[in-house]
Amino acid sequence: MTSEVGESRSLFDKIKIGSLELKNRLIRGALMQRFVGKDGVVTDEEADDLENVAKGGVAMIVTGMMAIDEHSAALPEMIRVYDERFEDTYRQVVRRVHENGSLLTAQLCHCGARAAAAQNEILAPSAVKVGEAAAREMTQAEIESVVESFAEAAEKCKSCGCDAVELHAAHGYLLSEFLSPYFNHRTDEYGGSLENRTRLLLQVVQAVRQSVGEDYPVLVKINGADYIEPGFTNEECVTVCQMLEAAGVTAVEISGGASVSRESAATRPGVKLNTQGTYLTEAKAVAEAVKIPFIAICGYRDPDFMEKILNETSITAFSLARPIVREPALPARWQNGDRKPSDCLSCNRCFVAEHRGCPVLCGK
Repeated sequence: MTSEVGESRSLFDKIKIGSLELKNRLIRGALMQRFVGKDGVVTDEEADDLENVAKGGVAMIVTGMMAIDEHSAALPEMIRVYDERFEDTYRQVVRRVHENGSLLTAQLCHCGARAAAAQNEILAPSAVKVGEAAAREMTQAEIESVVESFAEAAEKCKSCGCDAVELHAAHGYLLSEFLSPYFNHRTDEYGGSLENRTRLLLQVVQAVRQSVGEDYPVLVKINGADYIEPGFTNEECVTVCQMLEAAGVTAVEISGGASVSRESAATRPGVKLNTQGTYLTEAKAVAEAVKIPFIAICGYRDPDFMEKILNETSITAFSLARPIVREPALPARWQNGDRKPSDCLSCNRCFVAEHRGCPVLCGK
């Protein structure tokens, strides 16, 4: 049973996130798809991989970033939801994950200034340069098109059986860029004040909600802070998460970093048992301010530490990504009584491997 207020909470409580019933509080957090073709179409190997993760005992898997339109992919190996082949191929992935006891949430993303140029222009809130290529400022029509693309992508994911969608508004991708004064220098209704910088995200939430219905779970991944100046702050994140709650978002997942410097890196190397909970301070501030389910991510390795946090805060669940790459059956091991912390060293070799065009592999 789901633990009640005042009762001791465990990682293996059954919980609810909106209409979803999760068998425990452990989620495989998003990481770049490991076996996607360079045409952005899911392969049998990708289905095999997610099936193996589902067998390992997580309650829910969040996919890697899925591109919503032709301007949005950062890598060739990003699944393209707008491709006409998506629904047929991904329906089989969802089926195999469900058959092995896990739920599947599709993470929808526009990579903004980090998108690969290929044959298309790079679009961002303002004319900025991240990496080698420069982005240009989006027009009003292009902003409206992005809103429509998110809604259409969410509808397709629901159609092929995904249990929820997550809107990626973190890590210096497009929705995050609009939130952050580091990237957003606009002087129209999408720039300047926090209300204006949040406008696109709220419009996307509203459009997605209209496309999938009131009961379908819609999650948002957002930075607890950008860790840059001028950047999106933790105080602003608290306010925006309250706006998201009012707008009908089912749950929020707090990450961090705008990914423009070592200090603002979204994926931190070298997590140790005495430095767990990379974004815990920021997460606690948001968790205290909202009533919707709240997912903490990054740097969790020890089940005892995680249960201590569960019973000291209103955090609902934890996302684990690199530890699940290291040991897909980690949740099952913990549940079966072997509570030794994850062996994951956060060496980030799995992260480097994906950018070499290789599958995400553990450097164990």
